[in-house]
Amino acid sequence: MMIFLRYTYHVKEKRSGGYFPGSLYKKKKYRDRKINIINPNDIIEIPEERGIFRVKGYSVDHSMPEAMAFEVITKKGKKTLYTDDIGFYGHKHEKSNSMNYFLSIM
Repeated sequence: MMIFLRYTYHVKEKRSGGYFPGSLYKKKKYRDRKINIINPNDIIEIPEERGIFRVKGYSVDHSMPEAMAFEVITKKGKKTLYTDDIGFYGHKHEKSNSMNYFLSIM
């Protein structure tokens, strides 16, 4: 099953008119986020058409019902077992460190 949730992001664009033509501003944009629902021991490929990652779900004992851990396998065969929530939040250097790690295992 696939669910699509809408989320917002900002891009920098130049103003075409108004008081400050040519100045940069943040424009709000919208994108649908695709969410795959994984059952324990199922393996899915992300994205489906290219299969950059394979993800397998595992049931875990947690205070939140139906919590899962995920084994993420890259095209190169590198594996990461993920047992918590993931987010690119915090300080800029933490975001870039996380992104660099994911790019290195792809």
